[in-house]
Amino acid sequence: WNIARNENLYAKWNPITYKIKFNANGGEGSISNQTFTYDVEQALTENSFTKSIYIFAGWATSPDAIEITYTDKQKVSNLTTTNNKIINLYAVWLKPEPYEFAYNGTNGTDGSIQTFTAPIAGYYKLEAWGAQRGGYSTGVVKLTNSQNLYIAVGGQGTGGAGYIYNVATTSSGGTGGYNGGGNGGSGGWFSGGGYTCTGGQAGGGATHIATVNLGVLANYASNKSEVLIVAGGGGTDGWNNNVGGYGGGYQSSTPYSGVGIATQTSGCDFGRGCNGSNSQTEGGPGGGGGWYGGYGSGHANTGASGGSGYIGSSKLLSSYNVTKHMYCYNCGSNQTAESIRTIVGTCIKDAATADCAKSGHGYARITYLGQ
Repeated sequence: WNIARNENLYAKWNPITYKIKFNANGGEGSISNQTFTYDVEQALTENSFTKSIYIFAGWATSPDAIEITYTDKQKVSNLTTTNNKIINLYAVWLKPEPYEFAYNGTNGTDGSIQTFTAPIAGYYKLEAWGAQRGGYSTGVVKLTNSQNLYIAVGGQGTGGAGYIYNVATTSSGGTGGYNGGGNGGSGGWFSGGGYTCTGGQAGGGATHIATVNLGVLANYASNKSEVLIVAGGGGTDGWNNNVGGYGGGYQSSTPYSGVGIATQTSGCDFGRGCNGSNSQTEGGPGGGGGWYGGYGSGHANTGASGGSGYIGSSKLLSSYNVTKHMYCYNCGSNQTAESIRTIVGTCIKDAATADCAKSGHGYARITYLGQ
């Protein structure tokens, strides 16, 4: 091969190719190897592996990894600079066990914010129960990997001090449950009986989940959009067991002798139940915390109202066969509008149970559903 004159010769470069091998990593099924060309982006082959009682979370580069490197069908490119290399990706499987959040204070009146960090990106079911005959709320939220949610679990308020005989004084009311429960009013001296009357019982706290940490629910009054979900706490009984209202869905239930109820737009105050009134006889009971808190009672013979629930956030979804809704005990009528969807019934249990009001302290639960 002779060159008769000076010529410029130029190298011609072809991009390398490589393959991705998909490994079931304890799952079942098969996926063919996928060929890639350098500098050409394409989506990973959709996962078709399955594993009994587990949810596919994504792909990792190690079989022992618990955090994913790539999501299903993620677009990727340039995973290697070596021609004809085979890259192994391993399925990451997540057992969909719920994350449980119980009340974390000491006596119902204190508590602190709890944090949930999403282990992987995807959809998560949120459930919340208010304290002390509190309502139930549920829905789905989409989270990014390592995104935090902040949970305040409502506490059960305390009872008021009992009768004090032959002493002319006042008897203190109970202290409101953590996260918005109203205090009970103080009892006064009843000269005709020669005793100081009992203080009023306090209201139950709400349970809420939010995307930023501002503390208790009342602190979100100017940042309501950060609140994802609320389950209202219950109001308390008046003297002689005149029944207080239950924590609500779209509204709270009506207590004995009819103090006002909490709704989606009104109540005692945002995030906080009203205190019961001080009295010359038995102290008035306190209202429950909630999206809007319930009303405390001005008289010992009436019950206080519970707080309302909330599912109106645009970030809270109906997905994965979960329809976002609330449940409350006798709080009016069933509602079907998406932002206030409420089931009304007569279920109440000590344990945190879906579609059931809860006695005692509140509760929250977060469950991974998938991507």
